[in-house]
Amino acid sequence: MAVTWPDAITNTDELSYVAAATDYAQGRSTGVAIDPTTLLPYDRINSLYPAGTSLAQAPWVAVFGWRGAYVVPLAGFLGALWAMYALLRSVGLNPWFALVLPAFPATTVLARCATSDSWNLFLVTVALAMFAHGVNGPKWRWSLSGFAAGLVLATREASVLVLAPIMLVAVVRREPGWWALVAGGALGAGVRLVSAWIIFDNPLFRHPGYGVFTLHWLLRNFPFYLGITLVLIPAGLVALVRYRGWRWRELTIGAAALLLLHAAYQYGAGESGGPNAVVIGGRYVMPALPVFALALAWLVRPQEAGAATGLAGRWQRWREIVDRRVPAVFTVVALATVAIHPLSWWWSRAHAGLAADICTHVPPGARAIVSGPTLVKALGPWHCQRAWVPAGQPSAQQANKWATESTPLYVVNGVRADSAAYRAGSAAFVQWLDARIAPERRQVVYRASRGVVQLEISRILPPRPSAPPDAPRRP
Repeated sequence: MAVTWPDAITNTDELSYVAAATDYAQGRSTGVAIDPTTLLPYDRINSLYPAGTSLAQAPWVAVFGWRGAYVVPLAGFLGALWAMYALLRSVGLNPWFALVLPAFPATTVLARCATSDSWNLFLVTVALAMFAHGVNGPKWRWSLSGFAAGLVLATREASVLVLAPIMLVAVVRREPGWWALVAGGALGAGVRLVSAWIIFDNPLFRHPGYGVFTLHWLLRNFPFYLGITLVLIPAGLVALVRYRGWRWRELTIGAAALLLLHAAYQYGAGESGGPNAVVIGGRYVMPALPVFALALAWLVRPQEAGAATGLAGRWQRWREIVDRRVPAVFTVVALATVAIHPLSWWWSRAHAGLAADICTHVPPGARAIVSGPTLVKALGPWHCQRAWVPAGQPSAQQANKWATESTPLYVVNGVRADSAAYRAGSAAFVQWLDARIAPERRQVVYRASRGVVQLEISRILPPRPSAPPDAPRRP
């Protein structure tokens, strides 16, 4: 991480989290943007997501600048691995199966992204680990477990589904120390309520952009999530169904609820290409990874002596083979974890190149019509702040009015070659632009290829004055 320090923000979610963390580090709940109509600065809320992740990033941003936000996901990744190891040991299972977490592709990649995913995984895993340690231990651990579960609501709300059954059952049964669980949970949930009240003036504020949950999307996304839980988590779904270990009913219900919820969600990462779709869609499975790790570790646990005959004997021998191969798997996972850093650095460098190109060829004080979210990341205050509008907003009259003003007007279009959906979106943007501004009025000032993005920047020329009508001839 220190060697391959990020050079640019690489996805739109990062833009929200890092911008909010920058605001909080300055003691503000809002940031400053430039109104494209008046060209004057104004205050706006930079993130509509729960504030927990950005609040955790803010101290690091205050010290290291915007790049400090990347310390939190890396720390969350390492902390989740430690907590998973502690959880497996506390319930008497092979702690090597903590490697299920970093072996999952989305976990390793998102440890390098300044989003809520790694931090959320850390909180879920800590909540389960402290719960397990607190069953027969000091009850302050249950307070910590409840607090971590409450903080989950301040990072990614749906992840609380994994924790709700196990904690609700403990409270309903009045297990010893249940009050500590409730007190910690109330304190953690209070962070979400208070932060939403301060930032949005509504303690129950919820991101308005969340999609819908329907049977149509469940059927459409089901094969995707089935593949993830069977292949990327090898035999994970089989292990979950067969799991009969520690608190198996509560954990199985929680993990299944999370998977079904996201399978029915109106988002399948289909617009991203190839590996990106696996990472972006797979991140919704991450909060359930601790349960899958428990299930897999239980499934291949050593059997008692005397039972290894016939089919059971072959099954036990297979388990022993798997157990012996775990160190080799650890080596592969460690190498993959290290390898992701130069790959992320390459992706970051490509986005840094886009940012430099846009900052160079769209001068300060100019307006820009931007084709999509891939390029918006380059227009933030950490690169160069410009007045911009997304595709679809300015009408033909407004665009022509801007073109006649002294302030330059530019069009920034980026075509991602790794996704058919992005290519189709760029083509639709060009069609939209052609219907409003004639192609001959778009003067290309720069073209470049950065990673998988083909960039084109054009300046909009003022409309030509119409010729006066011919004077009527006298007879």
